[in-house]
Amino acid sequence: MQNQDSSAQHTEELVAAMNQFSENLLANDTDSNIQSLLYQVEEEWMLSAVEYLYTHLPLYLEESDYAAFDSVFTTQQIANQMESNYDDLQSASGMFTYELIQRDPAGLRYALKDKAKDLLGAIGGSYKIIDSHFFTPDSTTVIAFLSPNFTGFDSKTGTQLVKQMEHEIAQLKADYPQVEVYFHGAPIQSVFNSRQIKSDLLLTMGLSLALACGFIWFCFKGKATLLWLLLPIGYGMLFALCTLYFMQGMMSLMAVGIGAIVLGVALSYCLHVITHYKYVSNPEKVLMEQTKPVILGSIT
Repeated sequence: MQNQDSSAQHTEELVAAMNQFSENLLANDTDSNIQSLLYQVEEEWMLSAVEYLYTHLPLYLEESDYAAFDSVFTTQQIANQMESNYDDLQSASGMFTYELIQRDPAGLRYALKDKAKDLLGAIGGSYKIIDSHFFTPDSTTVIAFLSPNFTGFDSKTGTQLVKQMEHEIAQLKADYPQVEVYFHGAPIQSVFNSRQIKSDLLLTMGLSLALACGFIWFCFKGKATLLWLLLPIGYGMLFALCTLYFMQGMMSLMAVGIGAIVLGVALSYCLHVITHYKYVSNPEKVLMEQTKPVILGSIT
């Protein structure tokens, strides 16, 4: 979710938009397509992370880092830090900083700020926390992490999720027109690839069928010829789809692609029969000759 303005006002707008979008998306997930959606950091998570860091702090320090502690454990710095702790406890956020101050009353966290940045960079952390939300360093983009409840190859369920997200994005644009929403990932890519393949198949098959029908009409000079040509193909396609629906319930894109080849074969055979009928002008003779067995023999 992005807004090119990084001011505090627009940052608050991004946070509000993210909250609305995420809550609506989870509330309308009636098919349970979403396993989890991480869009904000809970306070207890932050405290757990700080506790873990302080518990295992020696593992992350180098010998040169201990020099920063000399400036922390001076009488004046300790007094200043106690005053700062008191002010923090008296503030509105005191209930959230109480455990942090209790864990680190001397303020070692301030002396190790640069070290914390290095650690985040080492594990690929290129985010910053604003109002308990994940932001990019320039504060123009707020990020959420969605875990789907299906595999990346399940394009049917992925299509449902993408449609749901697109619907929520359209609703969000009405309230926040300046906010742009982008999403990507393996399941999303699978859905958009599927859409593109379907679109390409419909376009190529439609154009091919239109050109073939136009050429046949030009050659035979009769509308009835097109009707005789398309009726068997339409009946066969409808019968095949109904059979596939009751037996399998779904059809892969590979089967759709092969269907284009079958369509060409069906057109060719129907055209062959119609041409034969035009030549002999006798339906019974056409049927007899089309069903006549072929006898193979050898000349002695």
